[in-house]
Order: sequence, then structure tokens, then C-alpha cells
Amino acid sequence: MLASGEQEDCDFDNVNVLNIETTGSWSDRVNFFAPLKQTYNKGHKKEIEVINRRNDLKQFKKGQLVMIHQTQNTAGGTVGFWEYNAIKSVKGTKITLQDPLTRQYKSGVFEKQKKSQVAQMVVVPYAEKASLGGKVTTLPWDGYTGGIIAMRAVELLNIDAAVDASFTGYRGGVKNWDLKKITGKNNVDCHHTAGDQGEAWNGRGAPDFVTAGFNCCGGPANQNRGYRGRGLNNKAGGGGGAGACHGGGGAGGGHGDWVGVKKMPNACGHRGLAGDGSPECSRAGSWSKRGELHGDDDLKRLTFGNGGGGGNSYSPSEREDNRGGNGGGVILLDGGKSLTINAPVTSNGEQGWPLEGTDLCNWWRSTNPQDGSGGAGSGGGIHAMAPEGKAEIGDARLLAVGGRYGCDNGWRSNAQMGGAGGFGRLASTGKSNSGSARKLVVTNL
Repeated sequence: MLASGEQEDCDFDNVNVLNIETTGSWSDRVNFFAPLKQTYNKGHKKEIEVINRRNDLKQFKKGQLVMIHQTQNTAGGTVGFWEYNAIKSVKGTKITLQDPLTRQYKSGVFEKQKKSQVAQMVVVPYAEKASLGGKVTTLPWDGYTGGIIAMRAVELLNIDAAVDASFTGYRGGVKNWDLKKITGKNNVDCHHTAGDQGEAWNGRGAPDFVTAGFNCCGGPANQNRGYRGRGLNNKAGGGGGAGACHGGGGAGGGHGDWVGVKKMPNACGHRGLAGDGSPECSRAGSWSKRGELHGDDDLKRLTFGNGGGGGNSYSPSEREDNRGGNGGGVILLDGGKSLTINAPVTSNGEQGWPLEGTDLCNWWRSTNPQDGSGGAGSGGGIHAMAPEGKAEIGDARLLAVGGRYGCDNGWRSNAQMGGAGGFGRLASTGKSNSGSARKLVVTNL
């Protein structure tokens, strides 16, 4: 059986890849992507049709190692499953793999609010021994492909330069101005919608289109989370800002845990949880709800960080940008018999917009737009493994943290701020493991 998300059942040496480099020296973008055009069932061994997204298909060649990854699905328990395989032939957009699929992969439903089904095929560099010739990054997830860094070696993988998948996972909720253009609705008039929810494992978030249930600014202020159906999360994606008069901040995306995530300061008393987005203190509105936890502690399923919710706006303008922050992506480092990590490996979430310390944030404060900032994305997933030997990850070299809480807007100090993102997930798997990281889950095979 091929190596996959169910590692305890797998033979990691049973992939007869024709083209294995003798010595690899990898840098920049090392992975290439193609989404599966439709669903393929367990045991499928004929051609698989893919979409030539980003013109990456030219990088798919006979004899290459690939990963199949279930990136989004309406059934959350299947998201993140993966397996290795090898390319037997490529004919246009049709790829034949060496071995039958070990599980079903659902795909072909892209960019749907809460109903996406996307699996992607990923070219993975593979060598007898490999090190890095420079920093390794990846393309951000775009609803079809991206967000993954994966490398594999037979004898030794030496991580001697940075590996970074920060901000490449599920996307934050769209900025309120975009939402106005997309829906054609007048979001200024009593805020027909809260901010857009963050993207999660089930697809893009949605504006809530729920009225506050009272006459615009005349309702209760500083309400607990999700007042009258506003600001609710998209599963692990953060809820959109839930002001019902002046704009409210979006909530942070969830993934691993919330232990130690800081609450933002709040001028009128913090009535939410860490990661929740705050309303304007004295005007109608509620705290938006942070994203739920998602994924496996041991990262058998390789899961992305989730997006933060977009802020909502009292006076949106084209210059304004209060979208949610992106989550971190996935990193898989498979050293075969030996994995050594001597450089930072990071998959952090992004702060919601506008970013603290930027000209946009300073303009935001000085012009007093009375609009909520976006919630932050959560940290992604990093799995370091040496299934046939020792994984040496060093100390504090793996990092997957959420973005910090958002910029406040000047209407009232410490209000209408996007929530922080949750922590991601870290795992180390091998016959023996050494090193440490925050909440690292170690599996000794």
C-alpha cells in the first residue's frame, strides 16, 4: 500500500518511482499542482483527468512522485487525507498513475460557499539524499490548488534553509467593499450583512444577510457572541464582523487550539473569547464568533489553517481593505530513513487587514471610518517524518501560530477590532524522534 494519511497501515517503500534524483538540492517553489476535474473512487486505476490550473501541468512527467490530497470537502472528517503515487503516463490533461487509489477523492466543485469539493494532485520532489539550496515556499491556495509544501527522500532529507508556507492556506473573508460590489446590496444602510466569513475546509464563507432585528443603531450594544444570528463562524473559519451600527471586527480562524491566544484590549469590557471579533462598544452589535478546531493532533490528515472573518463597515470605500487574514498552509517533510531540521519551518496565519504598522492602518485610524478590521487566519499544519528512521527536528524550529488581533480604527480606541487566529498543528513521526516545539505531537512507529 502507498504511504498515505493512515500511516500505521502503510509501506513507505512500495512506490516504484522511475525518476529518483541521486542528490537533490531544492529551493524556491518545488511543488506543482493540478486539481482533479471530478470525483474518483477507491481502487480507480484508469486515467485521472485534471485541470491545467496556473499552467502547472507542463511540470507533470512520467516517473514523478505525486501526492493526492483531499483539500476541501463537505464531510470534514475526510479533509486532509492524502497518499503518494507515481505518474505512469501523461496525455494532455489525463494522467495515469502507477497504482490504484487507496481511497475516494471528491473533486470538481470549486469556489462554492460551504459546498466545495476539491482534491489536488501535487508533484513532489524525491531524491536518495536531499538538502536545500535556498528558502522553499509555495503558491497560496486559490480555491483550486496551492497551499502545500511536500518533499521526500529515501536516505536523508536535511532542512538547512527556511521552509515557509505562511499565509498560503484557506483565505480570509472578502473585504466589505468587495462584498458590496459582489452582492449589489447597499451595505451602508443599516448593514444588511455582517462581514464575510473566513474560508474553511468546507469552502468559502458567506455574508450572513441576517438583519439585526432592530432599527439599525437602536439595538443593544456589546452583545455576547453571535447576537441574533450575526457574526457566526463558517465551521473552522472565523465569523464576519457583526456590528449593527458602526462596523464590527471579524473573528479569527481556528485549527489546533486557542491556549495562550491573547484577547484584544477592549474599551467597554471584553464579552467574547480570545479570537472573537469586537463590535463598537456603545452602538448596536455583537462579538463575532471565532472558528472551531479542526483536524488530527498527529496530522495523519494534513490540514490547512483557516481564514479569519472579514470586518463589516459603516462607510465602506474602495480604498478600504478589511478582509480577513489567510490561514497557514501544509508542510510535509518526509526524510525516509533520516530527517534533520536545522532551519525555521513555519506556517503562520496572517493578521486581518489592514495590517498593523502599515500606511493603510495609519490612514484608517486618521480618517475615522467607523469600520471593523478583519479577523486573523490560524496557523497551518507541519508534519516532520522519518518513517524508516529518526526525525530530528531541533528545538523550537517548527512554528504554526495564528495572526495577531487587528488594527483599531480611531472611532474609539480599542474597539471594532478583528480577533486573533488560533494555533496550528505540529507533528513528528518516526521510529525515533528528537526535538521539541509547542504542542508537538510525537508518534514513534
